[in-house]
Amino acid sequence: MMAHTSTGSVQEKTRLIRLTGYGLCGLDNWETYLPKFVKVMPVDYRKALEQMQKEQMKEAA
Repeated sequence: MMAHTSTGSVQEKTRLIRLTGYGLCGLDNWETYLPKFVKVMPVDYRKALEQMQKEQMKEAA
């Protein structure tokens, strides 16, 4: 599982309200709920990102 990368911006909070319909119930404890969110990434996309990172590291060396 990947760690969350969000900073908890106002835009993200507003989007959460719009998508979930939870209103303010989650915003009152935003710092508590934020770590419970996970980043969902397709396996092939993750592999492609890892490959790109490896290639960049080779070029830098």
